[in-house]
Amino acid sequence: MQCAKACCWLASALSFPQSQTARNRYLATSGPTRTGTGSSECSTRSNSSAGSLHDTTRPRRPSPLSSISQPHAYGYVTLSTEPRLSGRKTEFQKSGTSLVVCEGKSSLALMLLIAKDFQIPCHVVFDCDGGSDEKYHAEHIRDNNAIFQLMGRASLEGFPAAHVKEADLTAWVDTIEAVLEDEFGLDKLTFHQAGSDAVGYLKNSRKNPLFVAAAMKAAWDAGRRFSVVDDVVTNILK
Repeated sequence: MQCAKACCWLASALSFPQSQTARNRYLATSGPTRTGTGSSECSTRSNSSAGSLHDTTRPRRPSPLSSISQPHAYGYVTLSTEPRLSGRKTEFQKSGTSLVVCEGKSSLALMLLIAKDFQIPCHVVFDCDGGSDEKYHAEHIRDNNAIFQLMGRASLEGFPAAHVKEADLTAWVDTIEAVLEDEFGLDKLTFHQAGSDAVGYLKNSRKNPLFVAAAMKAAWDAGRRFSVVDDVVTNILK
């Protein structure tokens, strides 16, 4: 989803930058393609209102993650948390870059066509899903090839042997979840515990945005650095 230097990974909604400077950059992100039994994930908005009173006379601004399914929010949270932890949040904001969640590679390809038609620069980020069940390989290869071709990388196809990390394109061999797990290293269970402490022991809690952000912060506080994710953020900000 960037002028859409769009870093493609995650977007149910396309929000354009408010300033002219901001329009020079746009970031779109596409999450993993929905396969199998479909979407049964919970919304990231909590249904609990116990212990809080809301002023019903004033409209509440919805959370940017409130309408994004948890698997797709994972990439959004990972890319937005690293700049905050590394002290580059202000730089990221000043760049005018917007993260756009595309909710699947098929949707990402469509958003990319629109961005190109409007000549909006993009940085595309997506999962190649090389570790997915073999019965879904044909679908993933089709979607991966479509995105590679749209980005002018016809020489890339199917499942790349290594992460693709270029100025306007990032393609993970498998998924962003797998990348972050590798970044956590041998102490990942300790960081998972910090995530669980933040959200409780919920089903599929590891895909909860609060879990991801808390686990990343715990890892950062312990001296862990996310070199692979850092490379992507650096490319987006160039």
